[in-house]
Amino acid sequence: MLRALAIAGSFVVAGIPAGTASAAGVCNCCSGEVEELCKAACEAANGAGGACRPAAWYGDAAAIGGDRPLNGFSFKGLDLSDATRQELEALRRWLETQRRATEVRARRTLRDMKRGKASLDEFKASQSEREEAIINYQHGIQAYIAAYRQR
Repeated sequence: MLRALAIAGSFVVAGIPAGTASAAGVCNCCSGEVEELCKAACEAANGAGGACRPAAWYGDAAAIGGDRPLNGFSFKGLDLSDATRQELEALRRWLETQRRATEVRARRTLRDMKRGKASLDEFKASQSEREEAIINYQHGIQAYIAAYRQR
């Protein structure tokens, strides 16, 4: 099973195993430059009113580099109402994978600080990153639950 995780500028993508939606991601529609893959999703999510909300994207995509896709922009206002069950499940699995990776990084930094390999400032930065990622994870899961209940 291939799981490719990525972030690049305004787009986050996760490769999902065959048999489900092939990729899921969250687009940052508020950044100055919206990735080409995100333009349609952002236009659909934000309409002509100029609102600025994140948008879910599903489809085939090559992985783009990066390791902190739950950080950098808020997932608040994410609307998954138009997603199929497969797309919802792909996004949920991606959110869970990213949350676990964030927790691992935070525990590793705490361990390193206790061993004298990381400073207090590095630990504080790690905890701040973790908190932002958990908030975005919660926003994503709330959107997932709301969309799943609509089905």
